[in-house]
Amino acid sequence: IVKSPALIIDSIVLKGTSVAPIQTAMHPHNFNEAYIGPNDTVHFYNPVTKNVIASIENNSSFDFGCTTVELLRTGNGAMQAYDAIPGNNVSEKVIRVTTTNNNSAASYKIKLYYTPAEINGWQQATGNSFADIRVVKSTGNLSLPNVTGAAQFSSINSKSAYGTFGSYVFSAGFTGTTNSATFSIMKPHGGLTCVDTIVTFKTTIVGSNYQWQLKTDSGFVNINADSVYSNTNIDSLQIINPASFYYGNIYRCQITTNFGIVYSEEFMLKLRMLWTGIVSTAWENPLNWSCNKVPDEKTDVVILSNTPFTASLNSVATIRSLTIFSGSDLIIKSGAVLNIIKP
Repeated sequence: IVKSPALIIDSIVLKGTSVAPIQTAMHPHNFNEAYIGPNDTVHFYNPVTKNVIASIENNSSFDFGCTTVELLRTGNGAMQAYDAIPGNNVSEKVIRVTTTNNNSAASYKIKLYYTPAEINGWQQATGNSFADIRVVKSTGNLSLPNVTGAAQFSSINSKSAYGTFGSYVFSAGFTGTTNSATFSIMKPHGGLTCVDTIVTFKTTIVGSNYQWQLKTDSGFVNINADSVYSNTNIDSLQIINPASFYYGNIYRCQITTNFGIVYSEEFMLKLRMLWTGIVSTAWENPLNWSCNKVPDEKTDVVILSNTPFTASLNSVATIRSLTIFSGSDLIIKSGAVLNIIKP
């Protein structure tokens, strides 16, 4: 009698639906490398702890090649990236993505995973709310203060519960791979735009046609060149001496590329000025302000703590809003008046 040998099965791969823990601590292996081809979705983990770091979904036919995801910084608070205003700080958790191949028109979605402690810590440190959270991208290093790369905010965002313990995954769509980019969460802001200047918003996406758009209640609409807008059909939109009612406007660029029509990140117009107090206590001295001008009714004024001189108002002034941080003061002298349009 010939008996068949025992059946041997090797190289079994088991897949389940369990939720991987989120990597929250610094670790020597907080980076993972994988190939991302056209229309691929890849989840990146700490190879030792098996905790999830981030996920990337390639929504284009472009080959990203070998891609590395690295957790640069961890923590349950917020840190400065662009300016000293606490409300503009990014979360302590920062992730870097490095791709082998680059294309300014390649679209993708990135997912960042946050625990309740990380989310609540950022909210408490910045004074912002959960509803304010957006994923931010920069070609600079968001784990360092005074980032040189501009803040880019996705036009596609979602917030979904992750697991059963109050964790969340934040998803955001972006266009363009640039070798190295860093990601975190923050509240969108418009930077420190000075009044009575030409404001420029620039997209880095390369295309054959450009059309800048303004967000309205019914969606984005095209804008044309006039006395306020110029360069509406190239990669750099200019807004000339915007009036106060332009405050808070959101702009994006529609770009025709080899991959079809794509959209830039969104740009928000804000007019904001910091009290630096480097010359004297006089509110009326332009050299005490970040824009070298005295703020007016178009301007959000921010008075930071620990400036060389305390601000002192000696006249009648009107500003849009006022934020005074803990440890700082504003002295309004007898006879002086400060009118605040939006207290």
